[in-house]
Amino acid sequence: RGGGGAAALEGLGERLEQGRSALQQEWRREVTGALDQALEETSRLAERQLAVQKSLESGDQPGSAVRAEQGSIEEGVQRLVEQMRKAAGQNALVPPGIGAALGGAQQRMQRAREAISTAAPNAREGADEAGAAVDALNAAAYQLLQARGDVVGSGSGSGLAEAIERMNQLAQQQGG
Repeated sequence: RGGGGAAALEGLGERLEQGRSALQQEWRREVTGALDQALEETSRLAERQLAVQKSLESGDQPGSAVRAEQGSIEEGVQRLVEQMRKAAGQNALVPPGIGAALGGAQQRMQRAREAISTAAPNAREGADEAGAAVDALNAAAYQLLQARGDVVGSGSGSGLAEAIERMNQLAQQQGG
């Protein structure tokens, strides 16, 4: 009787390890997909933001059209911030700095919109702020690429083990 139970338990550890490995792969795949989507959207938004900057520099579009486009881009960035918050909750290797860079871009966009929304619009200031927003979006894209590489190269699904190891290395460096 006991032989049947032992036979059933034989290989259980291997099956559990395979299941854990498959789950970790799925988590990484899910987070990587979210990062890929965010990177694509960040690139699109940066292109649109650059067009806003050029419009403000050249003055070839009416202020209302530029303000509307700027508002639309800001909304897109807000959606990205929410996506990154979710991805960071799924994997510890997705740094909160991505959200900070996106938030900085959003603030610059708001300032650009405000600069051209006054009774005496200041297109030059708006263009400067729009350009700073492009820079912030590019910084976020760079961080997204780094995070993607970290997630793909991680052994765990949550990235927690790798994040803890990095913190330990930093603490040792600071201690030295």
